[in-house]
Amino acid sequence: MIVKVWLLIINRITDKIRESAFLKNSLAYSGTNVIEQLLMVLRSFAVRRILPPEIMGVWNFMTVVQNFLGTFDLGVISGATRELPIIGARNDSREKFRVYSTTLWFTIIQNSLISFFAGCYIYWSRYHYTNSEIIASVAGIIIFLISSLYTVYSTFFLTSQAFVRLSKISLACAFFDTAGFVLFSYLWGLFGLMGISVISTFLRSGVFIYFGHFVGIHARLQISLVALKRLLSFGFFLRVIDYPNALFNMATVLWVTKFMNLESLALFSMAQGFALQAASLNTRVGTVYTMRFLEQVGSGTPRDVIGRQLKQYLLFQLLVIMPFISWASFIAITFITNTIIPNYAGANKAFLILLISKFFYVLNSGLTNPWMAEKKLIQRGAANIFGLFVMLGAIAIQWFVLKNRSICDVASASVLGNYLYFVYMVIAVGKIYWSIPDCIKNILSVTAAAVWTFCVLYTGFLFMGDYAQGLLANIKIMIKVAFLTGIAILPVLACGSKISEVRGGWAK
Repeated sequence: MIVKVWLLIINRITDKIRESAFLKNSLAYSGTNVIEQLLMVLRSFAVRRILPPEIMGVWNFMTVVQNFLGTFDLGVISGATRELPIIGARNDSREKFRVYSTTLWFTIIQNSLISFFAGCYIYWSRYHYTNSEIIASVAGIIIFLISSLYTVYSTFFLTSQAFVRLSKISLACAFFDTAGFVLFSYLWGLFGLMGISVISTFLRSGVFIYFGHFVGIHARLQISLVALKRLLSFGFFLRVIDYPNALFNMATVLWVTKFMNLESLALFSMAQGFALQAASLNTRVGTVYTMRFLEQVGSGTPRDVIGRQLKQYLLFQLLVIMPFISWASFIAITFITNTIIPNYAGANKAFLILLISKFFYVLNSGLTNPWMAEKKLIQRGAANIFGLFVMLGAIAIQWFVLKNRSICDVASASVLGNYLYFVYMVIAVGKIYWSIPDCIKNILSVTAAAVWTFCVLYTGFLFMGDYAQGLLANIKIMIKVAFLTGIAILPVLACGSKISEVRGGWAK
């Protein structure tokens, strides 16, 4: 009896420590993300203030080269993202170092080969590009190669759950980038911007390697074929099956690009960009939770405990965090648009609609974690294909059947596509941990929160959306709308907090 009591006490203390660590990591990692996003916006405005569009076009060409080269990644890093938390839960340090070494050196070799062939292509096709484009391509290749170290080590930090240290490093690098990009652009123009990009990537990689030793990240000069096979068996197929999901996220922009004019594209791109940025404010909390989820699977945590925590996380994210972010983002972005760039006020309504679609943004719900942990790639691939088809179907029906062809109509189709995909995922994944009635209850709870939030914010939009009367007038309108809509949003936050049982701790 005494032993049982002591075991109960020890388990209780352990749960509290884990809960405290989870909250600490979430706050640190997501909090610095907000600051980094603000610094990124500040840097973007400042650099574009200095450099004209034709020069920034060359800069964009360089980033396109980097992103294109990244599509040839074979997925070893994705495999390590899954393997390392599970290995860490088993305290298998020898296997952990083997995965560290294999991931690092395979990625370096892979990206070196990609960079070599890219360089050869640029040389053979040099007469088809301007000198500026060739220089931008070379800079993009160099940055892509150097960033191999940064990408790998940032993954190691995440899987080691060193979120506080990672947050400090990322924040310091963000401040350096903001100051350096603006200064170098002002002094040396485009070549200064490219130069600081290379310098920043090199220094960032060096900082991560140096501080990696303090959190136990050590890599040897070796590649384990056994570990490599295991990493690729998951990571490569994950890369393949996630291509439909990438198209799912790009479908609306591609549609507007194809069938609408440049003005509509500019407005819709701005609205979607701000909506994605708002949703990304809490994605890092999801990253922290994913690492914890994988660790629990590796340590043999009971399925019912994992299921309760998954439900708590999903409901807290979508019933508390997302309504608050939607309210704050709508007030701030609409005010800034009306006051500073009134020519873009036509994007405000589309932005509001796209904000609501982020209630059903699957990556923020934790629903992909079980399939990732259990390597259920076929199920994930089927879900991605389903999501792509329902998104394209929703847009096509709006466009060709209902003849609704404004950017708001495309945004509404995006809400429907995301919603159907979310419903599919809740049932397909949730039935592993919950009953079907519980799945339906979760869907209805999130749906009700999204509808209520939209109605409240749309009412605010009717007072705020089309106003551009000057700074003082806009400030008065913003304060009034923010106060009234804020009060109206509070019941959703209170109800979400109660339903998610977050005040009672994580899955007692």
